[in-house]
Amino acid sequence: MRDARRAVLSLILLLSGAPGAGSVGAGASANAQQQDGADPLALVEQGESRLEAGDAAGALAAFERAAGEIGKLLLYEKADPDDWGDADRRIAAGLARAYLLVGETYLARNEALRALNVQPEDAGLQALLGESYYREGRFAQADSAFSRAVRIDPALGAAHHGRGLLDLSSNRLASARERFAHAYRLDHDPRSLWSLARIAFVSRDYGEAAKRLREYLDESRGLPQE
Repeated sequence: MRDARRAVLSLILLLSGAPGAGSVGAGASANAQQQDGADPLALVEQGESRLEAGDAAGALAAFERAAGEIGKLLLYEKADPDDWGDADRRIAAGLARAYLLVGETYLARNEALRALNVQPEDAGLQALLGESYYREGRFAQADSAFSRAVRIDPALGAAHHGRGLLDLSSNRLASARERFAHAYRLDHDPRSLWSLARIAFVSRDYGEAAKRLREYLDESRGLPQE
């Protein structure tokens, strides 16, 4: 059973790290080739750092290469899959976030689901899945994922922000405003300020819209993708 699991996981990881695995990641991987035998965990950390810096292409390259290196360890070195389970989750979660940054929502959803297979009760991953569904226009599935994230961790701002987006898409402006304000109080994510500016503009409260937009621009690197 362990050998079968090793074979399946190594195949998944090798495919995740192979050129052509993702439409955007393939080009990034080709631009980031280095010698074989790199430390997979160092590559995972590199990918996470590049995500924090907003470098989606660099993050994709690092995560895909990490997946390929782990796949080779499992396939050729007979490494124990349990030793790499957390790294696999981090790679999948990182790929999901990076794919969302470049608009590859289908790939983002698949990676979020793969990460949740490892850690299903992770509220952040549930919110990430919800955002993927939302960006695909699959609002019922997004609502389910965001709601589960809130149940797991009521203090997760991203989950409340996601539910606010769903309210906004249904023109439930009062509920959306409340959720965005609550999300910002929890995590100070500037995306919530942008969403509050949108609601104020739609409500023709242009002074409030200008105020929220100034606050957003003071805290953010650029316009959000919603």
